[in-house]
Order: sequence, then C-alpha cells, then structure tokens
Amino acid sequence: MTPSDSLRFRAVVTAAEGQVSMDRDSGAWAISRGEDILIQRTITTGRDGYARLEVQGGSSFELYANSRVIFRQNAGYSGDLLDVVSGHVRVHLGMAVGSAPERIHCRSAIITSHEPTTVALATDEDGALRVDVLEGEVSIRHALRPNSDATVVRAIDAIIVRPDEQISRRLERGTLYRYTVKPMRDLIDILTPGRAPKVQEQQPFLRAGCSLESPAIIADQGREPHPPLQ
Repeated sequence: MTPSDSLRFRAVVTAAEGQVSMDRDSGAWAISRGEDILIQRTITTGRDGYARLEVQGGSSFELYANSRVIFRQNAGYSGDLLDVVSGHVRVHLGMAVGSAPERIHCRSAIITSHEPTTVALATDEDGALRVDVLEGEVSIRHALRPNSDATVVRAIDAIIVRPDEQISRRLERGTLYRYTVKPMRDLIDILTPGRAPKVQEQQPFLRAGCSLESPAIIADQGREPHPPLQ
C-alpha cells in the first residue's frame, strides 16, 4: 500500500467520548471527533470510552469500553479492515461495489463478508469470541486451526469460537437475544449509528460481565428455536 493509499484508506472519527486513544511513537494520543486515523494504528478505549469510526466505501466500526483494535494492520490487502485484540466491538462491513471481500481478524477467528453485513464481537480474557450477526451473513474460519472448515452465520444468529476447540454451532437462533437483550429498546439504542450508549447500562449483549455460556443459555439448548425478534 503506497503513501497515497494510506490516506485513501484512512478512518475518520465520527464520535468519541471518554477515554479514547491511539498509539503513536511517543505513546498514547487522545483522539477526538473529526480526527483522521491512518492505517496500522492501534485504537484503545478506557473504562468509560466509546468511539465510532467510518471508512471510505461505507464500512464503519464502534468500540465500547475497555476495547482495543488495530485498524488495517495488514496493509497488503485492502479487505482486511480490523484486528480485534480485546473487548467489545460492533462492525459494519459496507462492501463497496467492486471491492474485495472484507475481513475482521480476531485472536481465535477470521470473519469474512461478501455482502453488506453488521456484526457485534465480544472477546474474553481466554481468547473466546462471541459473534452476533445483526444483518447479512459472514463466513467464520478458526484462526488457530487453519485446516478447519468455514462456518456460515446469518442474521439474528450467533456463535462462540474458542481457541482450543473446533467451531461448533452451540447457540440456537434467537436464544442469545432472549437472555441477553432486555428490554428491546436497549438493543435499538446500541445499534443506532452515532449514538454512544451508557456502557455499563445499555449494552448487555456486549458487556464483559455477560457470560459467554450462561446457565440460562445452557438450559435452553435443545428447545425449538425462538421466532425472530419483532
């Protein structure tokens, strides 16, 4: 990627609240709304941090509290949008006409989209990843087991990827939302572009305290899938 490409593929901060910074040679640098973020920059939010960034082509991503990502770490492939290091992130892959498939890299999975797609990602300290597909569909391949088959996950569905296990469809359609989004208006608040929800109160499906495998979800496995949310 040439110097002119690095400018063309930059991200623009459209919202920033609380502790939001990027890494520079001199250390952490606080960022604010309207600032340009060049490729290969690491962006971090603190305990009260929230940020939303937009990139050319229609893609965007949001960081919630205590999250860390690297923007376009792989400069050799324009489709590699984000590396999620830790925390809770919502990503919209815009897929501009004629563009390469877009990818999100996580510690335990590589997420690929061939169409406009929105996903919510939550990681824990052990490297387990929960992927909620909010629109479109993604192909998920295990990052630590390269010979494993890819798994397709579609809208209003979710999956957990663990570092030491093959990918398994352990969550049924609708089950995750039944137990983690109460009430529905909280989800609407979270998904409204440009809105910064109260991190501890309005993002239960991304909150670190929400177990990736809660007793309620385990008990519900084996039931008939719930109908899509209205």
